[in-house]
Amino acid sequence: MKKQLMQCLCGATVLLILSGCTSVESTQKFNGMGLSDREDKAVCHTFVEIPCFTFWGLPIIGGSASGSGKVALFQDNTDVESAIHLLTSEIRSKNGARVINAQTFLSERSVLLGIFTKRVMQASGTGVRTRSEAGERAMQQFDQEPVPSY
Repeated sequence: MKKQLMQCLCGATVLLILSGCTSVESTQKFNGMGLSDREDKAVCHTFVEIPCFTFWGLPIIGGSASGSGKVALFQDNTDVESAIHLLTSEIRSKNGARVINAQTFLSERSVLLGIFTKRVMQASGTGVRTRSEAGERAMQQFDQEPVPSY
């Protein structure tokens, strides 16, 4: 009996840890469809999800605001600032200059008679750049390249 109880507790702990990490996903495949107006070029569409499990309102384990796949203990990062930070960081890494259609959504649901609660902050947006922004970025990258020595 003790062995089964211990296995259940270990399984629940592993499940809790694995389900408490931040997720940041992007796509750059649009099937030839435009996701912005004619002046902008969409470079990626990004989705961020930061979960947090609480025990009577106190955070136990949740996603970290430092990046995808990261876990934070005893911190609640389910806020707009953390989600938008991750969203803009990911879009910048995909060479986006601006974010359009940014949206955030917070959901909260009781897991076990109100004792445990799962909060989830989600954010999504489309990273875009104009022709002039793409040119400026290319010039900056060219200027940063080392000069060859002969």
